[in-house]
Amino acid sequence: MKNLVPVYRVTVITESEMEPIIVDRFVKLGAKGYTCVGCRGRGEHEVFEDPLRAAGRVRIEAIVQPSVAEQIMDYLHGPQFAARPLAVCLENVLVSPHDRF
Repeated sequence: MKNLVPVYRVTVITESEMEPIIVDRFVKLGAKGYTCVGCRGRGEHEVFEDPLRAAGRVRIEAIVQPSVAEQIMDYLHGPQFAARPLAVCLENVLVSPHDRF
């Protein structure tokens, strides 16, 4: 566990149809990769009880350098997402200096 490098993991949970828009912007802002996984769940503002409805959600994650994380967070907090169900979080993570994030 020596010589680990601090970077950030950006996680977004949103509607599945937003996936191509968000991952395209992640890459344009400097993310070298990302992971997308379908997910289910419920949040404070969810109004549908139908578990099949929740299957239309996606979890998008990218591990990025701090400057890229800041740009991604600025983008995700923009007015284009004001009316969209969107949960975003940022975590500090440690990676090997040999990883290319």
